[in-house]
This record gives sequence, structure tokens and C-alpha cells, in this order.
Amino acid sequence: MCQSLPLFSETPSVNRITPDDCIVLSLHPNAWQMVLSGQKSYEFRRRFRRHPTLAFIYVTVPVKAIAGAILLDNSIEGTAKQIADIADAAIPGNYQSVYDYFITKNHGLAIPIRHVCQIRTPLSLEYLRQTYQFTAPQFYLTLKNRIDLLNELLHAANISINKLMLD
Repeated sequence: MCQSLPLFSETPSVNRITPDDCIVLSLHPNAWQMVLSGQKSYEFRRRFRRHPTLAFIYVTVPVKAIAGAILLDNSIEGTAKQIADIADAAIPGNYQSVYDYFITKNHGLAIPIRHVCQIRTPLSLEYLRQTYQFTAPQFYLTLKNRIDLLNELLHAANISINKLMLD
């Protein structure tokens, strides 16, 4: 079931996604639930990709499965204060924790979450290990050299990107 911020099928930007732009990103269960509910509209990172990215979401313990996908827009780069202001505007009261996270380097990224898709039957870690020798990423895992896994994830999420780019 896809929901959005709008639906994948309604956005032209998904047509510009290539395998180079596809990753598996780990999130804790509470963060994933906030994304699904629409409460969380940004991902905050110290470093990340700077362009639109299709991220399949590996939900950590106790779920241990790829449970959905999000389309991330261009990263917004800023100081700790600038990123904390974005966080507070998105979720009031979030300023201080985000500021504290970024202040040591006084730099951070706010990555807009534009689209969300929940996989009807999540792909378990056990299945992914057996089939694709998958290891859950600490940060993220690129899929450009794992086309079989990427194709299965696209199918599971009912997402279509330009087929010619996957051959």
C-alpha cells in the first residue's frame, strides 16, 4: 500500500531514478511508524547522498525486515541551527535534540521525504540472507550492483522505474 506525500505513480521524479539512486536504509521501528503516519517528513543525517534517492526501508529489531520504501528529495545542507529550525518546523519541540546532534560539526542535512510506500508482505532478514546474502546495513547499502535484489524490492513495493535502466 503506497501513501503519500504523494503516491509514487503520481510523481515524475521517480522516472529519473536509476539503480545508482536505489539504496537500503535502516530505520528503527518508531521512526518507520512516524514516516508511515506522516509525522516524520524529513530524515536528518550528518552525511548522505545529495540527490533524489529511492530508499527501501530495513526496519531494525524486532521487525528485522524490509517493510517499505521512501523517495527522498535533494538534501538540504545547513548549520546545526538551520537544520534544527527545519526539524522544529516539521515536528514542534524537536529543535534541541536535532541541534545537539549536529552542533559538534555545526553541519547537517535535512532530507525531505516525498513519497512513502509500505510493502504488503515485508521481506524478512532471514529470507534476504538466504536468497541474497543480505546483511542489514548500519548506514545504508547501495543496490546498483545488486540488480536481482533491487528488482525483487521494486516488485514487492509495486514501484516501477525505467526498465531499460535495470538491464
